[in-house]
Amino acid sequence: MHVASYDAGTVIGGRPEGCPHAFCGCGASLYLFGRIIEPLNRAAEWIDRFPRAIASPGMAAARRHHVMVLMEHRGGDVWLVHDSNYGHRTIVHERSISGYVVVNPNQVVSYNSDDPQPRGFHHHHRHHHKKYAGSF
Repeated sequence: MHVASYDAGTVIGGRPEGCPHAFCGCGASLYLFGRIIEPLNRAAEWIDRFPRAIASPGMAAARRHHVMVLMEHRGGDVWLVHDSNYGHRTIVHERSISGYVVVNPNQVVSYNSDDPQPRGFHHHHRHHHKKYAGSF
């Protein structure tokens, strides 16, 4: 993940077209997968749908009402992140991930097998739980 062209605090846009008013999950989905995946518009869905992970570039840091994408470790619990809906803007800046759950958005905890998996997703069989049943 190339981040050299960003300085901490770089505003890269506002609310992406097609995203709801609260757009952190939608913006993270666009950044990671190149498209809006509607269930991921809710930040809490990132915690439910993806397995826990160790903080590293490309992982997502989520809590109940916010999600952001980790780009580069800056030290301690501080990361350079792609952060949609920070002050109603999409911004790349340094944030502490303390209090966030780090998840791997490249593996799905569960999905409805009748529906095709979204591009960029890999089913993680060991973490299939009925309580998370749903589809993208």
